[in-house]
Amino acid sequence: MSSLPPPDASLPDAAPRHDLHYQVWPRRLPRSITPPATSLWHNLAVSALRFPDKPALVFFDRVLSYAEVLRQAERLAATLHRLGVRKGDRVVLNMQNCPQWVIAHFAILRADAYPGFGELCEAKRNVRLPSLIRHVAMPQISNSAQ
Repeated sequence: MSSLPPPDASLPDAAPRHDLHYQVWPRRLPRSITPPATSLWHNLAVSALRFPDKPALVFFDRVLSYAEVLRQAERLAATLHRLGVRKGDRVVLNMQNCPQWVIAHFAILRADAYPGFGELCEAKRNVRLPSLIRHVAMPQISNSAQ
């Protein structure tokens, strides 16, 4: 027998529905966060100015500096703009976890567009992602391995 209450059971008066998760919320964690005042793109640009030669990304034996990540993201953002991506557009980022994913994400942000993520399991990627892209008319960035 299950000890769970029936689905239509009323909640205790002491805990309104929107606060139920606080009953199990870890005490050491804040209950809210303050969004940062600066964007991710701004943070990358500042880091590239302050630490141009320091490692920003390390992937196996390849190290990319902040200046290199910024340069590559700027180039890709310009390409996105030439391809017709404009402020407020959504762009699907359909790549595996690699440095190019990070660079493409920053490029989409630099283009004032919104990244969408094609994080689907391999078995369903070829079926679901193309229909998703057609349905919402989003451009797609993907790597050649997919």
